[in-house]
Amino acid sequence: MLYSLTSLPISATECFDDGTCQGLFNVYPSAKLLVAVIYRPPDASHTSFTKLLDQLRCVIENLAGADYDLFITGDFNFPNIEWESLQVLSGGTSESNLSALSLLNFMSEHLLSQMVTVPTREQNILDLVLCNNDRLVSEVTAESTDISDHNMVNVLLSFDPGAVDDVQASYLDEMNFRSLDFSQADFSKLNDVFDAVNWREVRETSTFEEFPSNFTRVVLDTCLSSVPKKRPPTGKPKVYNSLRRRKSKLRTRLSAARCAGDLARIKKLEDEIGLVSYDIKEAIVQHLDHGETKAVERVKSNPKYFFSYAKSFSKVKQNITTLLNGEKELVTERKELADILQQQFCSVFSDPNCPEKSDPSFTVPPLLSNDTELVFSRNCIEEAISEIKLDSAPGPDGIPAILLKKCATSLSVPIHLLWSESMSSGIVPSFYKTGFVTPLFKKGSRCEAANYRPVTLTSHVVKVYERVVRKHMVRHLEDNNLLTDKQHGFRSNRSCLTQMLDHFDDIIEGFTRGKDTDSIY
Repeated sequence: MLYSLTSLPISATECFDDGTCQGLFNVYPSAKLLVAVIYRPPDASHTSFTKLLDQLRCVIENLAGADYDLFITGDFNFPNIEWESLQVLSGGTSESNLSALSLLNFMSEHLLSQMVTVPTREQNILDLVLCNNDRLVSEVTAESTDISDHNMVNVLLSFDPGAVDDVQASYLDEMNFRSLDFSQADFSKLNDVFDAVNWREVRETSTFEEFPSNFTRVVLDTCLSSVPKKRPPTGKPKVYNSLRRRKSKLRTRLSAARCAGDLARIKKLEDEIGLVSYDIKEAIVQHLDHGETKAVERVKSNPKYFFSYAKSFSKVKQNITTLLNGEKELVTERKELADILQQQFCSVFSDPNCPEKSDPSFTVPPLLSNDTELVFSRNCIEEAISEIKLDSAPGPDGIPAILLKKCATSLSVPIHLLWSESMSSGIVPSFYKTGFVTPLFKKGSRCEAANYRPVTLTSHVVKVYERVVRKHMVRHLEDNNLLTDKQHGFRSNRSCLTQMLDHFDDIIEGFTRGKDTDSIY
């Protein structure tokens, strides 16, 4: 039995019942969703279960498109499957083992994951939830019930299949950097405008705390007047609009021909409309193929473009839709979700000014170089800007990386003024102490705030300053041999790979000398 929301229209329903296994398959085109409910008795034959899977396979193959999400649930009665390793254990009948292998092959064929991880009857996982997109499932629980000897399985989805997404893209706001198409910008003109700005006057007419916001406003106003605006994508190729207009005109002519009773003209116009409809379909397919090919070609050079393209087809536009609060109640309101995450992240934050902590005590080694003065010049700033990746996401100020890199020489003047004064005073403006915090899922239940870690996007202007300071500090440490040779992380020309090679070299050396090697993590 399967209950569906009235807001979800069903385009197709198929049933399977051979007297042993049973199945019900519903297709929801508005949500691009296929839901299947299956019952397999413990003594079902392999032939019966194979027939059920074959019919389900046909339903999947008949879907209009490969982007449907699959939810397959029910009582499968496979206690002999070990779900962590996806292996069939010994102890079952030959029919049961063959059926279990058929299910695992079916899952592999359709990229399905089994989401139930807790026993549903005694110590066995008999009731399954199979899904080809695990991001759609926030949490799966099982609890005892009086109406069955099986536990009741509850699946919490991370999206509402009956809801209509009416969220507008932020780039439609015409008063920020994201509304501008910097790929069409004239950076020579921008450099000339920035060179003409009296940045020292801008600094003198504002306080130290106001200068960052005034600097950002001048840059934004310049870009708004000089850089073309982005045009919201229609999702259709340019040729689609001309073909659609042609089809509309042909339909008008067809209506007139039908009123006149001109059978020959009616047949000719119907054929022309059919050909135009085919051309429209081909144009859309070619447009999609071009976008997919373009994304695949950029996997190595620009992986963010590839993942953005792939994410555009996802139903889950918001990463976190439900969380458990302190009373273990589900929360869905966005502000409450943000408050729960903020409370979690604050609870694990390590405050360097905590009075319970003290500076470590150690003997200062002799220094080979006493050059500790940090020279903060425009050349250092331009070099740091050149190291920023072109596709790096901006922080709250919105200044994109491409603007800084293309206008590095002209914008290094105000940035040098800002951070030279900050270095002298020892104060960082509050404007640059904010960032966009994005929670990234680690593992476990998606409803637990503790299973997310924060990643903060800060301004590229701050990153420039950090790069200059870091380079000077690292050079001082390396010039004085203050870093152990065992340190591989966060050092140039070193990585996890070099650390593993060094570690395996120690193991092999010990092995050849007949010595034991202990590894402690």
